[in-house]
Amino acid sequence: VWTDEQLQMHTEAATKMQKIILEAFAEIKRRINADIPTTENDVQQFMMKRYEEEGMNPSPMIVAVNANAASPHYFPRAGKGAPIKRGDLVLIDTVTKVKKPKAPAADLTWMGYVGETVPEEYVKIWNIVFDAQQSALKAIREAFKAGRPITGAQADDVSRGVITKAGYADEFLHRTG
Repeated sequence: VWTDEQLQMHTEAATKMQKIILEAFAEIKRRINADIPTTENDVQQFMMKRYEEEGMNPSPMIVAVNANAASPHYFPRAGKGAPIKRGDLVLIDTVTKVKKPKAPAADLTWMGYVGETVPEEYVKIWNIVFDAQQSALKAIREAFKAGRPITGAQADDVSRGVITKAGYADEFLHRTG
């Protein structure tokens, strides 16, 4: 159980992480528009520097492009990160905490598209994943409201069911967390 101070530190970390993720996507845009070659490693290094500047632990994050984004817990090897170009799908999955004693970690995952218009296939998949997330949250809220225990596995089953019904069961490689 977190103390009020730990909840505040978690909120601080999550707020700073969200800001830095948005800055990372803006940096990708800046580099692409300036024709500066950009890799997964470049974005990781940008974020690590920003974490340090914001008083956060410099925890390596996942920056994954295209097929790499489908690999759970993918990390590009130093200097071997895939290039990021126009038309690419980019995943940023990051966990860190503020540099304070007993600070809990915050964990955020965002997806972005490098281009003007997100392809319909990406929108379709995003909507399926969003529906799966909302279905799991609804099941959790209903269980709490009814005073009924619910496990993470049960919430995962709910979201997995939505994805299975949409025809993507074989593509769902990771638990919902």
